[in-house]
Amino acid sequence: MKLLSICDPTRYGSPPLDVPTFYQRLSLDPRLDFYHIPTPQVFTSQFPQVSTAPSVGDLPYETFLKLGNHAQHWHSLHDIDVVFCRTLKPFPIGYLDALVTWEKVVRFVNRPSGKKEQMKSEFLLRIAGDYIPETIVTDNWNTALAFFERFQVIVAGMTSTRCRVL
Repeated sequence: MKLLSICDPTRYGSPPLDVPTFYQRLSLDPRLDFYHIPTPQVFTSQFPQVSTAPSVGDLPYETFLKLGNHAQHWHSLHDIDVVFCRTLKPFPIGYLDALVTWEKVVRFVNRPSGKKEQMKSEFLLRIAGDYIPETIVTDNWNTALAFFERFQVIVAGMTSTRCRVL
């Protein structure tokens, strides 16, 4: 099986984190052809061709950090069995949109179109609305104030460019 993983290795500051360990284990698995593409190369690839770095055998943490420097092997996404996106938030502008176009030719473990949907404030209300306390999603100050006056509790957070008030 050909597995392509996307991430920026330099964002993982220590060896025991999940992604470096994930890469190390898959690099050793003889059942896989394991490839890496650095996050920025999502934008510079010539769809459906992508420039990858093969990851085979022992992968010390220091080598993992430099893996993106070796992404010079071109592959067609048509030949990849599955893509696993491990890029950390905040995503670069346009990143998920670029990956959504990839969905036309390759399967994802975690589909970018689903990730885009999940990041919307309204997603929580639609999926978990029946199981969470009274909640609003608003970018209107007066609506948030009325909610606060009614419940005396407010939790606010940013999602993309919008404020989420729970």
